[in-house]
Amino acid sequence: MKELVKFAIELDIVNMCTKIGYKGDYIISFSGQKEAISKIKYFCNESGIENKIMHEQAKAYSTIFCVFHAGDDIYKLKD
Repeated sequence: MKELVKFAIELDIVNMCTKIGYKGDYIISFSGQKEAISKIKYFCNESGIENKIMHEQAKAYSTIFCVFHAGDDIYKLKD
């Protein structure tokens, strides 16, 4: 995760946000020009990081969501 953030900060991004998903997955989203987002997508694909790009036609920016899975133990906490 740290390598992705270090890589993305060097690019022309306008926003970075982190969240924890419903299943405990960590989600990092980056917004920026399409060129920067495509470089982040390439980095994710080479590193095996699940990602999804969202293009908003009303805005000049695209957003990529990068998912880091928490693992299978997240549901075993109630045992």
